Amino acid sequence: MDQTTQALPPETSIPVEAQRTSIGLKLTLISVGLLLFAFVIFALISIRIGQGALITNLEETLRVDTLETNEKIRIKILEVQTIANGLATAAESGTFRAAELQNIIQSTVSRNEQIYGATTGYEPNQFAAGVYYWSPYYNRTVDNNLQYTQLGDFDYFNQEWYFLPKRLLTPTFSPPYRNTSRGNIWIATWSIPFFDNEGKFRGVAATDIEFSKIQETFVNLQVGESGYAFLLDSSGTILGIGQKGNQYTPMVDSMFAVANKNLDPNWLTLITNMTDEQTGFIESNDIEGNPMYISYAPVGLDTGWSLALVYPREELIQQTRDLQTALLGYSFLLTLIFGGIIFYFTRSVTNPLLRLTQVAEEISSGNLNVVASVETYDEVGTLAETINRMTSQLQDTLGNLERRIAERTMDLEVSRHQTEQRASQLFAIGEISKIINAEQELNILLPLITRLVSERFNFYHIGIFL
Repeated sequence: MDQTTQALPPETSIPVEAQRTSIGLKLTLISVGLLLFAFVIFALISIRIGQGALITNLEETLRVDTLETNEKIRIKILEVQTIANGLATAAESGTFRAAELQNIIQSTVSRNEQIYGATTGYEPNQFAAGVYYWSPYYNRTVDNNLQYTQLGDFDYFNQEWYFLPKRLLTPTFSPPYRNTSRGNIWIATWSIPFFDNEGKFRGVAATDIEFSKIQETFVNLQVGESGYAFLLDSSGTILGIGQKGNQYTPMVDSMFAVANKNLDPNWLTLITNMTDEQTGFIESNDIEGNPMYISYAPVGLDTGWSLALVYPREELIQQTRDLQTALLGYSFLLTLIFGGIIFYFTRSVTNPLLRLTQVAEEISSGNLNVVASVETYDEVGTLAETINRMTSQLQDTLGNLERRIAERTMDLEVSRHQTEQRASQLFAIGEISKIINAEQELNILLPLITRLVSERFNFYHIGIFL
């Protein structure tokens, strides 16, 4: 069986109707998109610059706060030293009876609330002949009364506050120690040696400060929202720490031990720099793994102490997020505002174009009497004038065409009429020829011919001349 291959119909393309979109909307969307892109890029660049500026400002702020806090600590220490210097000067200036010296010490403690206690300790037989120990001590009690103790009963010659200035012959500031016999509190002592008229060491004037008064200068210090401050001595022992670092025990825990548990080597670098009494700014993770910015500086006054202010990096990042949100929000707001302005001015271009489009549609539908209004003298106005000239030319062309068609129609009608007339005449001639061929009688033929010629050719008078 023969198989015939049936030809497939050629592929036909179905025209897809183009979506109609306003030029004004297109221009507005393009402009708004470009503006939004520009604003977002500007916002991101500003955020990057702002983040760097925030870190720089934070570093400067923390440095200033660290120095100011150290200055407060030094002021408290120097106030106590000044009082100790006064007692040493009084002890060098003359010889006092026991009651007089006790009154001086008592009034000194009573008048100066910044000190916890005071004493003047003498070398053997230096206060009075035959008196081996003499060191009257007054201190404040919990209810803010004064308590008297004769330190001679405790062999004060072997205590640090006495033998250090005796050995060094210079003022010394003892590290904090727990006073178990009087209130079980932590105190620090300024010890000032005093001498006789010959410059021979005679004794030590000492004033105590309750260490909590030094701690209060920084433990409640507001460092951001959740930052804190801490104070170390030269061995790395934590002398005090803010409330956010309450997992540490002051006077007991060593920050070196904490650093050894910390996986971030920067923390160990921080503690080493602090115990070396260096000044600096560092970024490190604390023992809990929280990223921190830390500013540190030594207190000075030969204390060996160093203060650090710890600021959580998350708070700085949050500030960056807030800055980012604000800038992006402003970017979107400005984009909307400028988009509205652009859309408004775009309408001043698209509205005339829309009216010109309507005019063109009227022209395409056959209405050549429509006139495009010229509203501006720009390209749109030029287009309107061009459309008007085109319409006028079309009107002239159409008029000429109609006239020529009418003339041609008339010519055709005349030609048709002439053709019909000739055909009728030819038909008449044929009939006459048949009659001539059929009729042989001349008297019948000649009248018949004249009559037929008159009828067929519409002649008024016919004559045949023989």
